[in-house]
Formats: sequence, C-alpha cells, structure tokens
Amino acid sequence: MENGGTTIAVLPEGIQNFRILRELKHLVDMDANFLAVSSFEPTAVWKSWRAMDRNKVIVGLSLGLFVIEARDKGGTINAAHECIRQKKRLWAVAYGDDKPGREGNQKLLAGSAIPLKHLEELGPALEDAMAHPPEEVRQLVMNVTGDTIENHGKAVS
Repeated sequence: MENGGTTIAVLPEGIQNFRILRELKHLVDMDANFLAVSSFEPTAVWKSWRAMDRNKVIVGLSLGLFVIEARDKGGTINAAHECIRQKKRLWAVAYGDDKPGREGNQKLLAGSAIPLKHLEELGPALEDAMAHPPEEVRQLVMNVTGDTIENHGKAVS
C-alpha cells in the first residue's frame, strides 16, 4: 500500500468487529485502496475455526498461493491444501535446511507445490500467474473503465 497498491482484508470475524490497526491507518483510504470483507454474521467474534474457514475465500480471490513457511498444522498449511483443492497454483519456498516450523513446506514440495529456491523467483512466478490465470479465475477478472465494468469481455452496468 505504501507503493500505491490495494488490499482486500478477509476477516475471521464479523465486519462490525473490524478495526484498522493504528500503525496502518496512515496507509488506508477506505474509498481508494482498501476493502474489508467477511463471510460471517456482522457481529461474529474471532474464533480459530473462522480463521481457518476464511482460507476458502482468501484462496478463492487469489490466482495462487506463495507459502513462505508452513508448519505441519495450522492456517498456512490449511490454506495450501485449499489452494490445491481449488486447483490453483501453489508455490513453496524450498529451504536447504530442516529448521522447525518449515515441515509443511517439505510436505507441499513433495506433492504438487512449485519450488521457489531464490527470492528473485517470486516476481516472475507472480507475473506468470497473472498472465495465465485458471479458467475459474479468468471468468471473475473485471476491468473498470470509467463507468463501465468489463466482465470477461462483456460490458456490465
């Protein structure tokens, strides 16, 4: 966001409980660069199962998933399995060591994850994902031009 990007926050709670952290307020313009969404009832409080359940939405909004560090269990490995279920691209950092907290990376790489061995590979991988989105995502891509939204080549009002 500091470089002009935008963010979608997928909440593990109801929208009425959402607050922007004080440290991030200077970056957020709710009319221009930030959207918060929740699939839960407006007053729902944070629960661990909701945090896991939101991974379906996060992956659904994504072209793929980059796993930097995943344990055997938890939210990151859960999101990676959701990515595989949704047939999206999955990348995982291939570390040269066995430090604790990276067990999930090894399991994902033994499966269908695309290995990332160097930080420089992130940019080209993201560009490739954007250039070749899965068919299901391609149908959702919209271009906003003036007052018209173009959905898969068809104007929508």
